[in-house]
Amino acid sequence: MFTAAAVLYPSALASSITMPMEVFQAASQMASARRRGEPQIRFLLTGFGSEPVQLVSGLELKPNLSLDALPAPDLLLLPAISVSYTHLRAHETSSSISYA
Repeated sequence: MFTAAAVLYPSALASSITMPMEVFQAASQMASARRRGEPQIRFLLTGFGSEPVQLVSGLELKPNLSLDALPAPDLLLLPAISVSYTHLRAHETSSSISYA
């Protein structure tokens, strides 16, 4: 069975996690039709602990297991992060990068 895992962290964009989950679920359903309904893809949520993680959007997801307990997946997804413009402006004075 193919195993994919997504790492949960507070600055992650929910769509970077939920979209792959849905795509892999659909692929698993299509593949399992030929194999009498047995799932072909396992999608796990992992985090730095076992507590639910609130993403930037406010969506809260609970890891299936911590990174320490995660067996080596076939695919490890690192979701896109969201950094607000206000956050960038706050760091503008402490960096040589300018955000116009």
